[in-house]
Amino acid sequence: MKANFKCKYIASDGDGNEENIIKKCSEVRIEKVSLQEQDKGGVGVIFYVTAKLSSSKTTTMLLKKISKKVPGRRATAHFVRDMNDEVKYSYKMAKHRIGPWVYDAFFNKDGDVINQYILMEKFENSVANWLLGGSGPKLNKYNCTEIADDMLDLLHKQIFTLDTYCSDIKVDNFVVNTRPLEVRMIDFGIEWCSSSRLPGAYSTVRSLKSRSTTTKKEVFYCLCMLQLFVNIVYIKVPLDTTTMFLWPFYKDDLFTDYILGDRVDIRKVLKEILDYGRDHAITLGHYLRKDKDQSNGEIVKYTFDLVGKISDLIFRPR
Repeated sequence: MKANFKCKYIASDGDGNEENIIKKCSEVRIEKVSLQEQDKGGVGVIFYVTAKLSSSKTTTMLLKKISKKVPGRRATAHFVRDMNDEVKYSYKMAKHRIGPWVYDAFFNKDGDVINQYILMEKFENSVANWLLGGSGPKLNKYNCTEIADDMLDLLHKQIFTLDTYCSDIKVDNFVVNTRPLEVRMIDFGIEWCSSSRLPGAYSTVRSLKSRSTTTKKEVFYCLCMLQLFVNIVYIKVPLDTTTMFLWPFYKDDLFTDYILGDRVDIRKVLKEILDYGRDHAITLGHYLRKDKDQSNGEIVKYTFDLVGKISDLIFRPR
């Protein structure tokens, strides 16, 4: 695979058989496509495919399909550019062992609907499903700590080493293999990822405007960690698992200084970013805004009340 890996355009042959189109488009030798949906997100669908990487090795991969109706040449050009960017981010993360390996990517146009396909390495489970009692080894303080540590390492690496800012940070967007234990981030859609700059709010909020880029990165990292922190509770992970899993957060100096300490006024930062209105994923409105009438102040208060409760649970005498 080349370093300038890009999503190829393949014209539809009009036969209407998606399995044939996928087999024909991919440079990987695909044996079988299971068109039964394995998972479905906002605009994407996941399928399993059986493929051969060599004459002797057959493996199961994931095929992520994104479809969008884009009438007109200009809309098509913008969407194709965004698709190429998502492939670029996915490949970049794979190359640095932050995301699953990407084997192939292609798209075709059927009328005014564009279908993008990304063929990638399959992992056993999402971290969210595993925490909620899915398949895999029984949860204990050792594997919980190892997985949480790995998630934080991946997050740190993509922000501070790769200068890439992916803001849709939740336990659903991390996947895990348990034998041997490996964790990766997923879902590098263009609406959440940028490598050109930090999210716009970091240049706009008064309390951060004059701070250095490094400080803004540190705050971004801590707010991403806070997203993970809150999301673990929000998806109703059992309490004993939650306390085991969150322990590594309290060993992270940046997180404890910013979120639990007073290096910057995080409440003020959260409220200003919420007021700015663009970075809902970073500011937790992405998870906590159960209805449109919920105010910014309520979201901030809920978040910090939750941080306090978890802190008490972890540090209380046993």
